[in-house]
Amino acid sequence: MDLKEEEGDSTWEFYSQHVLTTIAGLVMLLYILIKGRKAETSEQDAKKADEVSKPDVLGDYAQCHQPDCIRCKPRKDNHLLWNERLGKFLEKQCPENQLFLKDLWESFQQDAQGGCIDGISDKADIEEKTIKLQNPVVYSYPALQSCPWYDIEAVSSKGHRSDIQILKDKFGVIKQEFESVYARYLEGDCSGWSENNVPSGSWNVFHLYNQGRRIEDNCLKCARTVEVLEGLETFMWGVSFGYACFSVLQPGSHISPHFGPCNIRLRCHLGIQIPVNCSLTVAGECKQWKEEDCLLFDDSYLHEAVNANEGSVNSIDGSRVILMVDLWHPDLSDLEKEAFREVFC
Repeated sequence: MDLKEEEGDSTWEFYSQHVLTTIAGLVMLLYILIKGRKAETSEQDAKKADEVSKPDVLGDYAQCHQPDCIRCKPRKDNHLLWNERLGKFLEKQCPENQLFLKDLWESFQQDAQGGCIDGISDKADIEEKTIKLQNPVVYSYPALQSCPWYDIEAVSSKGHRSDIQILKDKFGVIKQEFESVYARYLEGDCSGWSENNVPSGSWNVFHLYNQGRRIEDNCLKCARTVEVLEGLETFMWGVSFGYACFSVLQPGSHISPHFGPCNIRLRCHLGIQIPVNCSLTVAGECKQWKEEDCLLFDDSYLHEAVNANEGSVNSIDGSRVILMVDLWHPDLSDLEKEAFREVFC
């Protein structure tokens, strides 16, 4: 081999290595770009899933300011814990009870796999769920039959009928204690009160039970009302979906359409102060509160509330006032309620 051939081979080897290095670099760059794009897409999908898993499927809706609110946080943050708790509960049960709770167990497996609202993939799905009018945004128990409004006298559960009558009978005590804590609020003592976000007006609440837990300072201010609540057989205490509070919807306020977090409860409103031009609409059917009387409904259906009166903010005049109490769904068995207490504690 002469010198020129040797130089040619060296040149070819140099360029070959250079080309291979360049190709390898391009492949590596392409891999990094693809991996980065996938990571970005995954992050966007996760963000989108979090947004969709929240209940604002209709845009503006009522939100609270509490960071641990079970309704306002993504459900996926909880389902692993819930499944673990349910598994431990079932381990302690006899085979007959385990078989009885089969539907309940399956509801949590579906939930963990992205059932309920987490299964929404596009706007069409959102609109479809809106049309259906019922969409528990945190947890759904498909085994339960439900309807938007409940005729109290026709409810099969004797416990529910009795508890609602107790609330009505204790109206005077409950109203007196509300007026006492609200008078202090109007004087500037806002301790114990919180304000929910609404598109217009103002909506203030005074929790006695929040996510199933006693608010001790507030309960001390309304001891007789709390005594009434804790004497109710069907009150949903000790469960994250259980609330009891005074709710003040001030003049010119609108709680826009939204879905409740679950279908294992019924929401009871005892009318304390009900001016004209106030209404509650559930699944398209509108009703008015009455003082010293109760409305009973399933808030997993699309619902909204309006106080169309004119008046000044932070004034008792023209405000709609209710005591809101969450009760167990009347079709739940004692064993199912025991399981839910363990899961949603």
